[in-house]
Amino acid sequence: MRWLKALFLISFIIFGAKEAIAWCPDYHQTIQSQFKESTSIFIGKVMSEKTVERDGIENFIYRVEASRYFKGDSSKKVIEVVTENSSGRFPIEIGKTYVLFGQAVPKSEYIKNGSKTDNLLEITNCDSNSKIEEAGPVIEELKQILTSAQQTQPTYIGIYENLNDGWNKNRPAQVRVAFRSSDNGWVAMKHKPENEDELKSIFSVFPKAVSWIAIYDGKKLGEIYTSAIVTGNYSEVGIQNIVSLLLFKEIFLGASGFVYWVGSAKARPLLLSSGTHFDDPDSWKPTKVSEREKNLIVTEFRKLVPTVLDCKGSENVTKVYRDGEIKFEVPFRSKDGTVLIGLGLDSKKYYCDGPTGDECGERWFVLWKDGHLKYLGANLHPIDAADLNNDGKSEWLFQINRYDNDGYEIFWNNFSKSDTFDWIYH
Repeated sequence: MRWLKALFLISFIIFGAKEAIAWCPDYHQTIQSQFKESTSIFIGKVMSEKTVERDGIENFIYRVEASRYFKGDSSKKVIEVVTENSSGRFPIEIGKTYVLFGQAVPKSEYIKNGSKTDNLLEITNCDSNSKIEEAGPVIEELKQILTSAQQTQPTYIGIYENLNDGWNKNRPAQVRVAFRSSDNGWVAMKHKPENEDELKSIFSVFPKAVSWIAIYDGKKLGEIYTSAIVTGNYSEVGIQNIVSLLLFKEIFLGASGFVYWVGSAKARPLLLSSGTHFDDPDSWKPTKVSEREKNLIVTEFRKLVPTVLDCKGSENVTKVYRDGEIKFEVPFRSKDGTVLIGLGLDSKKYYCDGPTGDECGERWFVLWKDGHLKYLGANLHPIDAADLNNDGKSEWLFQINRYDNDGYEIFWNNFSKSDTFDWIYH
């Protein structure tokens, strides 16, 4: 778009400031070409207008509230765009919503004493800028461009987090990028930096922006668009800010079962995918277990947790607990009869100070129809199941909650493979 400025200057010399003429050398430029050349492409509602003069030419600067990005820095909620009052001007009305293609230009070129590091987005009628009600074909082509680009990128798995954060009471709902697809199935994103230097660099390994499908019970809940934070503390690794939501709704059912080191969940954490697959072919559903299944699980649980520390009396006593003291979580069963079941001991019954041990945390097991049993881990809580890589089998995502340590664990390939993304606070 710099060529346009040069033509404006020439026309200014020839015709005078008020008769500047813009010329588009390739007026029928494709959306794909415009996508490559534009700094930012977004949908936004025009909030205000002001007029400035530059090189004798009138320019209009608009403040636009962005609702969706196709390209650019999606952390910016309000963008300033500029268009020159010439035949190259793209006409804009306050209160209207547009799809806009813009190229960054220094703000200091238009605003006296303006910051040399801040930019405006220059828009012209040479690009496919349009009112939202006329932009259907443009939006569809932009979606196709993004889908094509995503097919060459890994699929990311994220988690929607909305917490009662005791350390940050103003913490908004956010998304954490935890896993990406690999030849082996899934792999955790880089996490747990070992020192301050690693902490500073770790944020650069995460995608700058992601378009997510929100998933619950094998169904699409809506779409979430996020942008990465560029720096943060140890507990913020993988965090992305929410830029916009599309037909999205939170789920509150079961939210009380999810507890993090900093506080409880306001809403249920949700499984997110940057891919296109989200159904649950294994059809996991809440279920009841038979006495045989329960006995098998309890026998295995007692091998892992034979005793518990009881602090009710004047002295702490290690004791053997009764079956009635075991607390069962809601189990799940797949269509082929495989059972996922969790159980633990109620720490409130033993009156011990300090952090509870693993013996009181949820321990989860998978029990196949033939009686084969596998222990999955302690201090887990199930989030959801979905086939995210279209291999015909559902992955299971769990939340992890341990002392000074939260995270997520994913299981796939019929629970034969797993990986963990977690973080610390101190």
